[in-house]
Amino acid sequence: MPIIIELDVMLARRKMRSKELAERIGITEQNVSLLKSGKVKGVRFETLEKICDVLDCQPGDILIYEPEKLRKIRQKHAARTTKVQPKPYRSRAVEPGLPPFCWQAAFPISCQLPPGSPPSPAVE
Repeated sequence: MPIIIELDVMLARRKMRSKELAERIGITEQNVSLLKSGKVKGVRFETLEKICDVLDCQPGDILIYEPEKLRKIRQKHAARTTKVQPKPYRSRAVEPGLPPFCWQAAFPISCQLPPGSPPSPAVE
């Protein structure tokens, strides 16, 4: 749909939660959630008026027209520029108290423990 609802952006700018908005305009939190996600086919002018009154904004601050063609181009561009985050390193230390880079229990090599660490029973 070429109409984008940016209610979540306006709520963030006003530092207001969806629950508070729902209470102040007299609709359920579920309906506010549906509005925020854009899963509605329409909105009453009365509801839009109340939202704008509470958030002190114009309807154009919440409703944005973006042609479908332009939206698809932006989505493709965003998909290309998204960087893949590397997975966090998992320690494979066999014994508790060993630093993650030292596998003393698996390989009999000398590793330097950080200062103040208790000596490992595997090193002797």
